[in-house]
Amino acid sequence: MSDFVLVHCAQGGGWAWKFVAGELRARGHGVWAPSLTGLGDRKHLARPDVNLDTHIEDIVQLIQHEDLTNVVLVGWSYGGIVVTGVADQLPNRLSHVIYLDAEVPEHGHSLFDIAGEDFRRHMQASAERDGDGWRASFGSRESLDAEERLWIPDAKLRGWYLDRLVASPQPVETYRQPIHLTNHEKGSVARTFIRCTADGSSLDAILGPIAGRFKQHPIWRYREIDTNHCGPLVAPQLVANALVAASS
Repeated sequence: MSDFVLVHCAQGGGWAWKFVAGELRARGHGVWAPSLTGLGDRKHLARPDVNLDTHIEDIVQLIQHEDLTNVVLVGWSYGGIVVTGVADQLPNRLSHVIYLDAEVPEHGHSLFDIAGEDFRRHMQASAERDGDGWRASFGSRESLDAEERLWIPDAKLRGWYLDRLVASPQPVETYRQPIHLTNHEKGSVARTFIRCTADGSSLDAILGPIAGRFKQHPIWRYREIDTNHCGPLVAPQLVANALVAASS
């Protein structure tokens, strides 16, 4: 059995992994799914100086204080940037790093750099308009409900997800701060990129080129699963199967 540390998406929390964590625990795996500082059940800790380094340190401290070794570290979406920083600091405690439909940063890049100018403008405008200049949200519950219908068709599940998502606007410095990597030998820990192939055009422009880097990579493994970017919510068994298979 493996120990999984699951790092959630932007504006998410440990809650975002609820169904996948249940699947993994039912199979006997150890699972940790923390909320990053300022988000989820830790939203009361949000402050203007929370940045990418803060979120990386959240996971570093968890792994060290739980004395975890041979960890399967999973980053979903924004979580891919966080796990890259963790792997840079704790390669000897990890057995595998899995990027689930996630951003994979190079040294000196931020999420704003990866996601592009439209995303940057949207989040900066959100912070200035509704977040006291330092907290940003994807949108209102009403606007997001319309967008998420294709990914989460079940109204009850979609409502559960959106209630939690909009409750935690994210400190914008987590998007703005470039990642600083000191251990550039990425082959030191096994890595897999899992592409959710039913995303549609809204994310293909960002994640398509990232996935393309790893399809024929000499070191990384590459897998695809037939679900969308919200796979941990709408297809938790499929996602859990993919995580276990990738880490085996």
